[in-house]
Amino acid sequence: MSIENRALPYAICLTAAGLVSALSASATTHYRFTQDGYSEGAFISGAFSGIDVNSDGRLYYATDLGSGETAYGELTDFSISFSGNSLVPAFSLSLKHFNSQQLYGLNVFSYELGGRWLGDDFSEGIEMLVQHLGVEYFYSTGLWVRNDPGGWVDYDVLDFSGPLSGADSSPNAARVTVVPEGGATLTLFALTFGGMLVGSSVVRRE
Repeated sequence: MSIENRALPYAICLTAAGLVSALSASATTHYRFTQDGYSEGAFISGAFSGIDVNSDGRLYYATDLGSGETAYGELTDFSISFSGNSLVPAFSLSLKHFNSQQLYGLNVFSYELGGRWLGDDFSEGIEMLVQHLGVEYFYSTGLWVRNDPGGWVDYDVLDFSGPLSGADSSPNAARVTVVPEGGATLTLFALTFGGMLVGSSVVRRE
């Protein structure tokens, strides 16, 4: 088989891979969220990615509290950090921490696509209870789970005998921004376009 004949299938595969990757990337949207208003200037920050599998206009994730397994998940990634203050120490957690232990984990997550805020709608909110390095961290925000758009953070919550009151709270809803896909899009475009160039060059030689 000539070099040209061997190169043509490669070019076709390269182009197809670029197109498939581009379609997959376009289906997954990446977001950042921040929530200020906690004591001493502390704030929540985080990121999430997901695919609206059932096309209902929101990203939804829930954990089965009985087994700790994901009951329904449209998130492909999730991370959250608290900057810390004298009331609650700083922490940084991600989906891998939630999936690796048998506490509640990421109990529930719901975000209406296109919204600038997470938690200002009665169908939105986040609630998590996670154990990490021997410490339990609790975070809750949104009208759906708190009947309040603000949030609260707590830690060592399993040592409390009474209802959770929140060691620190914020009256503000979490602000959401879409993460630009420029870098990934350019890479995928280069992959696809490169395959097309190789293919066209082979065809011309034939």
